[in-house]
Amino acid sequence: MTVTHVLRAAEAGLASSKPIFNPYKARKPWPPDFSKLDPKYQFRLERRYRRRQKLKYLRPGWVKGVKLAQWGICLSRLAVSIVLIVLVAVFTYGVLFMDLGENDNNFATIRDWFKNQSSSIWTSSIEQPPAQALNDVGTGPHATNTA
Repeated sequence: MTVTHVLRAAEAGLASSKPIFNPYKARKPWPPDFSKLDPKYQFRLERRYRRRQKLKYLRPGWVKGVKLAQWGICLSRLAVSIVLIVLVAVFTYGVLFMDLGENDNNFATIRDWFKNQSSSIWTSSIEQPPAQALNDVGTGPHATNTA
């Protein structure tokens, strides 16, 4: 039996014992009997109850901690990505472009291959047939003589 039931029973005179003494007497019994309330007043109480519950379960410290943790995870992933990109860039520069002096280094073959590949990008690798070969289309060994 809840305190509300005890208070209602005491008001009706059904309780044989007195309720617990409280120096702060409630103005209205809580929770109210919703079957006897006006629909507007019911809605107002429900809205008030929802607002109070939202405030009660709002934990700003916890929410702030979760947000900080999420941002920390996102930023750490970003930092790891940036570090990996920088490492790959430094390694690529060291292998392909860094001048180590006159000495022949271990990456000479890779550098030569890369220079050949990069220089072939800007030139056409298809050889143009000579103009004479275009005129002698039907004079090859497998050509059929129709004349």
